[in-house]
Amino acid sequence: MGNTATIDTGKMNDKWHTNCASRFFIFTLIAQLYNTGLCWVIYLQTKALSIRNLYLKTGLVILLIMQLLLSSLYGSIGIMGE
Repeated sequence: MGNTATIDTGKMNDKWHTNCASRFFIFTLIAQLYNTGLCWVIYLQTKALSIRNLYLKTGLVILLIMQLLLSSLYGSIGIMGE
């Protein structure tokens, strides 16, 4: 909401935008890690979840972590290397 509020004013507050966006992505990654761990616990206890979907979910979390590591090492690069 804070991120959208800075865009809607007509003058972009880059520091506020970056702060809100980075926290959003950090908390999204934490939520995905927590949810994936919880799904594994539920699967191991009850076998109520599809193992193929669980593998897919785990693979996506691994890709998110890889993206975080690459972004941390190399920064953000545009599509054309700009």
